[in-house]
Amino acid sequence: MKKIFTIFLVAIISVTAHAQKSGPTKEQTIDFIKDYLKDFNSGEYNGKANTYPVSEILQNRVDNYSIDFSLDKCKPTVHYNTTFSYDYKNDTSVRMYKILTKNKIIIDLKKIEEIFIASNYLNARSDMMDANLTFVAATGESSQHFLTEMTLSQQKDTEKDYNDMKLPETSSLKKNVSFPLSFYSTSDNVDYKSQHKKILQAFNHLRKLCGAPEPINFE
Repeated sequence: MKKIFTIFLVAIISVTAHAQKSGPTKEQTIDFIKDYLKDFNSGEYNGKANTYPVSEILQNRVDNYSIDFSLDKCKPTVHYNTTFSYDYKNDTSVRMYKILTKNKIIIDLKKIEEIFIASNYLNARSDMMDANLTFVAATGESSQHFLTEMTLSQQKDTEKDYNDMKLPETSSLKKNVSFPLSFYSTSDNVDYKSQHKKILQAFNHLRKLCGAPEPINFE
């Protein structure tokens, strides 16, 4: 009996040592993710279009940014709203409008086989870009994206806001989903992959703890 107890004790110590070496727990990783993303709430970037010699100003803004996790800590739900504003003026005309979106994204990390940081132009007529975190589902799997979009004339619809927008009851099922991490200009020479390396590592670590499918592709 004493010999069996000794073997069991050695096994427990071995498992504990392995757990300590494997990195942060789910709870610690989620705390880091939430702390990292809270700084982006009300993120805003202003840029001027680079193709017209008139007054043409563009603005992109993110509000109501939040992330929550399921009880098993493997299914994040991300909420955020975006506002893209366009303001064009010359000697003879004025054009102003807004594009509002309300987003809800549900990602099951157990079904994600790759996560990476990408960058996209926010508008074809400007130098504004976003860095975003993209999640790729395994073959035959998908993530959920609930999206509502509204285009407003700033001169006629200034009283309207996100309170007028309701998310659909059903989502679009997508192999790839993403959410923004930051905005920048092409002239800023931003190394967005290095800037957001830690959040990528955190999600990849959590994905691994949740039993992500092979092949696993960590940067």
